[in-house]
Amino acid sequence: MLPRFFDVRPEERLLTLAAFLVQFGALAAHTILETGRDALFLARLPAAQLPWMYLAIARAGCTRHVVAGR
Repeated sequence: MLPRFFDVRPEERLLTLAAFLVQFGALAAHTILETGRDALFLARLPAAQLPWMYLAIARAGCTRHVVAGR
């Protein structure tokens, strides 16, 4: 069933597995760290302030993108 969906040559299987595991690990780490960040934030400030934190993070990311583009 899998060969029908994925066209991976036998010599590419190990690299494909490694790439999958790296991507999966990064996604898992991001999810865990994001939950931890929100928990730490909510332990100190009320939940009503959470949207402002998300906006501040977005603004910081946009600013970094503009600065890095120069």
